[in-house]
Amino acid sequence: MLVSNAGTMAVSPFDELRQDDWDAMVATHITGLLNGIGAALPVFRRQRSGQFVDIASTAAYVARPTW
Repeated sequence: MLVSNAGTMAVSPFDELRQDDWDAMVATHITGLLNGIGAALPVFRRQRSGQFVDIASTAAYVARPTW
């Protein structure tokens, strides 16, 4: 089983566009998830079974001015 439970978030007004913060979010949320899947998938295939569990933040359901 692979559990993906990492996250990061830029906390600043969107129009300040802190590129380093956005790059870190993409690296964690997307690239990190894909790297985990890429590492686990060959093992799951050899085992003929496996589970991916991806956990999301409740922040997806709430909007704040600096989120």
